[in-house]
Amino acid sequence: MGRPLRVRALGASMRPLLRSGTLVRISPLSIDEPLHVGDVVLSSVGPGLILHRIVGLHVDRGSLVVTTRGDGRRAADAPVPRASVLGRVDEVERAGWRFKLDRPEWRVAGYLAARLLPYLWRFRKA
Repeated sequence: MGRPLRVRALGASMRPLLRSGTLVRISPLSIDEPLHVGDVVLSSVGPGLILHRIVGLHVDRGSLVVTTRGDGRRAADAPVPRASVLGRVDEVERAGWRFKLDRPEWRVAGYLAARLLPYLWRFRKA
């Protein structure tokens, strides 16, 4: 397996957690490593990559399928096969602070974000 990679997230799809330019550390995942609803993952989608939160996991014809959505988006992304998930964000650095997303309190916050943000979007003006 590879080594963790530090990159700057670009775009607004993961606001408020990740603002454009936020530094994140992405750790590679082996194909058998478990995924959880609430994890922020790097996925290969078509010719590009996306960094979004897992909002759903299900099995289709014996294979795990992952659904993601940006925290700042109303709609979920198209489901992708497990093999398309390349890494998990385990650290976010912003304004001199480091947040370790693999700590229990951040895992709970991630899970709640995945489950509650769709309901909060209903009250936001279009």
